[in-house]
Amino acid sequence: ALGVYTNLITAGVGIAEGRIEAFAEAGLDHLQLSFQGARPATTDRIGNHQGSHEKKLETAHRARAAGLPLTINAPVHRHNIEEVPEFIDLALSLDAERLEIANVQYS
Repeated sequence: ALGVYTNLITAGVGIAEGRIEAFAEAGLDHLQLSFQGARPATTDRIGNHQGSHEKKLETAHRARAAGLPLTINAPVHRHNIEEVPEFIDLALSLDAERLEIANVQYS
């Protein structure tokens, strides 16, 4: 992409079929995907969107199938901190290159 590193950071729930593949063909270098929980119920509850965990998994698989490097973002706080070991397992199961854990503090 004209020598500029391109990274798509997404929630992964609203990406139309074929869009990730088109981004990869256009030269996208990397995809970052945020999960609010390692467990489907946690992701759906915190994100307030039923079925979002499954959509995120589909997005991750499509990114990897398109040859894109993948980073999993895990915003960790009191409502999901017990899932940190599961976030690691999730990243490994998705063949992610990186797992970024962000400590979020609520007031």
